[in-house]
Amino acid sequence: MTNPTDSTPERVPAILVDLSDYEVIAILRQLGAQRLPGFEPTVTLDENVDAAIQSVLLARGLATITAEGTVAVEDGILAMVGAGTLFGAALSLTAVDEQNRSEQHWFYIAPGVTVYHSTILPRVQRFQTVPDSLSMTVMLAQLMRIDPNSTAKVDSQGISMPLSLWERIAELNRAGQQAELAQELTEIGVPAEIVAAVTQPSRRMAVSMIYPQPDGSVQSDSLIVLNEASGFWLARIVDETVEMTPANSREVLDALADLITLRARAA
Repeated sequence: MTNPTDSTPERVPAILVDLSDYEVIAILRQLGAQRLPGFEPTVTLDENVDAAIQSVLLARGLATITAEGTVAVEDGILAMVGAGTLFGAALSLTAVDEQNRSEQHWFYIAPGVTVYHSTILPRVQRFQTVPDSLSMTVMLAQLMRIDPNSTAKVDSQGISMPLSLWERIAELNRAGQQAELAQELTEIGVPAEIVAAVTQPSRRMAVSMIYPQPDGSVQSDSLIVLNEASGFWLARIVDETVEMTPANSREVLDALADLITLRARAA
């Protein structure tokens, strides 16, 4: 898996910092930004809270007092948080377990730095530099619970289905109506292993590479991964059709590598 904006091959130590939502907002304010992908603060900073947060940043050694007497966040911390506002590409991973509990992870790929970001506790954000593309591969595999040594794979030819049916599957899954979904799919002749894959996965994961465009729009390439006891399924949306194919761990990792390097190869 290749990071499309890697420019330096040498390995550098990872830096990890956990920040409260208040601290992130204060840092974004210094950067002149309001938000990050995946970060929607539910708190605000008034004058008193802002002063308190600056004191906290100073106490944690994450900021210093300038010659002018103002509080300035350390450059390294600014670069980590700022990667989420300046990225040339970003990878988004959204995972939903069988209880419909959702988690989201981001990798911001900015000039000179790649940063991992996730909410680890209510109102606590984790930022971690990713030293190289190999480290990003390892982290992504761990987050997706992919054992690279596993050869398990479902015995199936897969299926091609209309996008409208896939959207119906997603709708009923979000509503927690797996029994109704299984009945509908069985009635229209969907193979049993496909029904099981879309109604009983231990995890449903959507991986997207996002590319901001000069005109302010955003383009993306996506891959959906379903994880069940007997292996993985890959779902790719092509025009108005969804192709579902079984895959083992290595094939999933290869598909992720293709997703990440697609635009880089085409450029």
